Amino acid sequence: MDINFVVGKNGSGKSRYLQKAALETDRHTILICNTVHDRYRASSNVKKLSIRNYNSKPSNVIKAAYIKLAREAGYRLNIIAKVLEYCNYAPYVSFEIIPSADFEEQLTRFKELNAASGIDLGLASTIIDSLQEIPEFGRDTFHINLSDDYISPLIQETLLGFLENERALKRFKLLKSINVSVKPKGRRHFVRIEDASSGELTLIASQIFILMNIQENSLVLIDEPENSLHPQWQKDYVNQLGDLIGRYSPQVMIATHSPLIVSGVRNSEDVIQFHYAETGDTTSPVRDVPSAEESLWEQFETITPESRYVSDRIVDLLEDLDNKSKSFDEVTKVLNEMEEASYDYRQEKVLRAAKALAVKMHSGSQND
Repeated sequence: MDINFVVGKNGSGKSRYLQKAALETDRHTILICNTVHDRYRASSNVKKLSIRNYNSKPSNVIKAAYIKLAREAGYRLNIIAKVLEYCNYAPYVSFEIIPSADFEEQLTRFKELNAASGIDLGLASTIIDSLQEIPEFGRDTFHINLSDDYISPLIQETLLGFLENERALKRFKLLKSINVSVKPKGRRHFVRIEDASSGELTLIASQIFILMNIQENSLVLIDEPENSLHPQWQKDYVNQLGDLIGRYSPQVMIATHSPLIVSGVRNSEDVIQFHYAETGDTTSPVRDVPSAEESLWEQFETITPESRYVSDRIVDLLEDLDNKSKSFDEVTKVLNEMEEASYDYRQEKVLRAAKALAVKMHSGSQND
């Protein structure tokens, strides 16, 4: 998989970089915006999921995916199952159909309106009949095994009728809601999708959306996927994405602040590039993945306390100075930058000692 990380400080233009990539390509593009500051302009070749959009709610994404995948081929519903299982849910989904409290009264009004208008209001009689069969103040629940190759055609068509006509049913006040629930692994009961953690909701919605829209050689743009994600999920993010969509050979561009997102890449077949939003510079493609500590410094200019990478980097810099592959000014510049970025007094002490040693080595070479 071709992976491009867009890095830089807040306000450096990472989102603009993704927007530019979307506008300058004629490839099928998927855009995932995980930030409330969504300024991406619409484009005909772009499928966009934004957390600011009502349709991007996980329940709505699951409904839309279910309709699309079930209509294409029932076996494709395992796409939803894959994402749920990764998020520690069983491959089941439940749709709860709840008619309006005054359903009979609203149904009478609907029939009168339908007769008076003389036009088809877009609701098949079979859907109305299915709603009428629900007991008063009751609800109808569809428990779907997404890994099952076979779902009863009657059940499937009834459920799809409700899902595809949800807006119309609500507009005519015949339907209160269609609730979506999922089943945590190891538990007997379903839970409302809205009761999942914010990180789970982000993953479920974005990954189902990507899988639902991916095509061969798509361009996939993801803005700040780390938002609301547990550190382990950040570390697994790119590899999980590769497992889901790698066979489509997409180009993936990820704007991120997270060294865990960057350092978590473990597939040796992945080709990685870094794009620096502030300078516009781009690295050469590589297959070696930086560690979290190395990534913090090289891509994000931040140093963690007790970072082993700092020690290794100091040794490398002093060796470069000794063998004259780097100048004294180049070495001290990096050491000064690392000291300014450090927030651990022990590191600062080591870096000051390294600078003093660099001065001594430089003076010695000048006297040779």
